Amino acid sequence: MMSSDRLVGPFAKRSRERLHEAVTEEVAGAIVSGSIAPGEYLPTEMGLAGQFEVSRTVIREAVKVLATKGLVEVLHGQGVRVLPRHAWNSLDPLVLRLRERDGGLPELLRELLQVRRIVETEVAALAAEMASDEEITDVQSLLTRMDALVTDVDAYNALDLHLHDRLATLTHNSLLPAMLRPVSDLLARGREVTLRAHGTGALAQAHHREIVDAVARHDPAAARDAMTRHLWLFEDDIQRAVLAHEGSIFATAATR
Repeated sequence: MMSSDRLVGPFAKRSRERLHEAVTEEVAGAIVSGSIAPGEYLPTEMGLAGQFEVSRTVIREAVKVLATKGLVEVLHGQGVRVLPRHAWNSLDPLVLRLRERDGGLPELLRELLQVRRIVETEVAALAAEMASDEEITDVQSLLTRMDALVTDVDAYNALDLHLHDRLATLTHNSLLPAMLRPVSDLLARGREVTLRAHGTGALAQAHHREIVDAVARHDPAAARDAMTRHLWLFEDDIQRAVLAHEGSIFATAATR
């Protein structure tokens, strides 16, 4: 069982409703950073309660949250064991933020961009096969709205996310939008950084138009190629932003 000196605490001065969130973040941070290694057991419930100066109920709540994030497993009669990285809920906002905080942003972005290249290129192709005329008209209208907002970073970024979500719905596969939404949301935050830093909205919008035009022609190969070019642009932009240390991609997340 791990010693408690790798955790900070206490949190006695925090508001009662925030106590389990503070404990959750502290323990999760130690796990994500590697201070608590996979396979190690957390201190006992009583030990953690004493260290953080909170009730055992608070500790139980924190452990439940950690378990839902895939960071630990509760083994009855044995204790709470830390799980390896492959078991983590990798798209959980707290896990993402802690990975970024500990210097894992380049690796995290590489993983997310790989997922997006693998999935979204085929989403574009399938949308070109499946989209109805009415759906295409709707997406074209959305694209026109985006044309007028290229220089408005916040408004354009929101519509950018919506456009990619709509393309996923055009596939008529209910699983694809659900799969992409967490990743798209994270990458939209990255897009905000690149838009503010590099002003690439006009070029990104030109790529969006190529994608939508290919979908409208029901040309899967052209749609796939257009999405590939668009994602490579995004990757180039986001890597430049990261290398220049131009800001945090992932916003602070609640631990609930």
